[in-house]
Amino acid sequence: MSGADFVSPEHEKLDAITGVWRTQITMLDPAGNEIERHAATDTYRWMPGRHFLLHDVDATMPGGPYASLEIIAVDPATGRYASRNYDNTGAITDSAVAFDGRNWSSDSQDERFRGAFAEDGRTLTGRWERREGGNWLAWMDVTLTRQAGTP
Repeated sequence: MSGADFVSPEHEKLDAITGVWRTQITMLDPAGNEIERHAATDTYRWMPGRHFLLHDVDATMPGGPYASLEIIAVDPATGRYASRNYDNTGAITDSAVAFDGRNWSSDSQDERFRGAFAEDGRTLTGRWERREGGNWLAWMDVTLTRQAGTP
């Protein structure tokens, strides 16, 4: 089914993440110990037509500012989520995303995320890991807090 006004149940689930989020980032060593803290603003908004969810990141990270644009889509044939991320270093990363309304995961070739929303939907906490030498190692813990006045 297609059309500008068609919204699938999978699209509707993504409404849970729309809005502006203040993100606390705790960088970790490979064993999961805290190294340093940083901050970001994550903004999720629908592209007109509601077929694609746009995710803007504005962060302070080790090595300087980090910015990216992620586009999250629903495959109409399977109902599965996929994303493509473009960042200010020139990297392009494709990921398979899963979201059941509470649990969020994102898996690319070399990075993965596992997180969950609090019961009230105003906080998302999780951990990013990176693959090094065939092993998944801790990279960063994040806590996203929905800003007042956003859905």
